[in-house]
Amino acid sequence: MKEDESMPRSARVKVPDAVYHVMARSITEKDFFLDEADKEHFLDILQTLKELFNCRIFGYCLMSNHYHIILDTNGFDLSDFMKSLNLRYVIYYNKQHNRRGSLLAERFNSKIITNSEYALTLSAYIHNNAKDIPDYSTKVFEYPYSSMGIYLGHQKDTRKLIDTEFILGCVNENDKARAITAYTEMVVEKRAIGSNSKLRQYLEEFKKEQYEYKSYRSVLLRDKNPDEIIKVIAEKFEIEDVREIMHRWKRSCMKFREVVAYALTTLCGMGIKEACEYMKNITGTCLAKLRDRGFQQIQNRAELWDALLIDY
Repeated sequence: MKEDESMPRSARVKVPDAVYHVMARSITEKDFFLDEADKEHFLDILQTLKELFNCRIFGYCLMSNHYHIILDTNGFDLSDFMKSLNLRYVIYYNKQHNRRGSLLAERFNSKIITNSEYALTLSAYIHNNAKDIPDYSTKVFEYPYSSMGIYLGHQKDTRKLIDTEFILGCVNENDKARAITAYTEMVVEKRAIGSNSKLRQYLEEFKKEQYEYKSYRSVLLRDKNPDEIIKVIAEKFEIEDVREIMHRWKRSCMKFREVVAYALTTLCGMGIKEACEYMKNITGTCLAKLRDRGFQQIQNRAELWDALLIDY
């Protein structure tokens, strides 16, 4: 029975220290990626957001009409990350291919990875997606838009996009070479999806359930007090009267406002709307531009980033 479109959508389960499997699919009549240039641009966006929001990527596979990502938000809001990813790509896609309107069939799917077995099973499934592409049906390890080649070491991770330690650590925490060999063998074994009951069960449950995931990874908490963190930024910029410049546009104080915009959305857990209200008389588009420029400042000033991470 088709779900009643008038029914409210269920709330998405989000856990600060979770690792997620996320997937998005294009509308029926359009492919999500029309050529290699589209896939390259998508990965460029993914790299930008990974660095901007201080997240981690453990795996991906880009297919013609959908994509899979294993994403560690590192405490950042999952929905904000995915909204930024899909919106930036759709804007590019529509401009590049001279079209308008939505590209996504529905909101993205997400599932919290509950344990190491799930992580390995899921990763093997994602890295086997390329078997459905005629040219790669028997050589999924060579597909350039999957992270499998990066795991094997024969594909350079020029974007520094993938953190392989999490998945390989689920196989062997002490010997990376053995972990790569064992993981490769596991991916080969999982190629026959239909014969794997656990994998079938995972795929059936993917859209239905979400699970709590407890992790011992180090996670960046996004719970900084905005007033306190602004004081820290003001000290670094040698600004005394914060109230005077927070709500006024002064060229001499623009760098301060840029770092504030970045800190509010990345370290204080604020959404775009909340951060706009906090900074007064600012649009979402303006805030995004300030945030991106603030990130560039953070990259060039390690001492500023260290100061922002101190507990206070």
